[in-house]
Amino acid sequence: MLYFPCSNHYGSSSLLALLGIQTWRFLGPLKIGDTIHLEVEIVEKEQTSKPDRGIVYFKRKMLNQRGEVVQEGTTPMLIRRK
Repeated sequence: MLYFPCSNHYGSSSLLALLGIQTWRFLGPLKIGDTIHLEVEIVEKEQTSKPDRGIVYFKRKMLNQRGEVVQEGTTPMLIRRK
């Protein structure tokens, strides 16, 4: 079993749903023994009809130990608003 340690800066109760995966691209090989990390950028946000939640679009880049982008894509997520 693989374990990917990660932190959720939004708090576990803020994330309501993953709404899909958009424009995901595989740009290079990911090999056994590679060390990877993920860079995440907020690229867009939308209000919803419910005032207590909104949609946030995250652009994600997976990089290997040489700094090469091996995967990238955008994931819209439903987030609880304050």
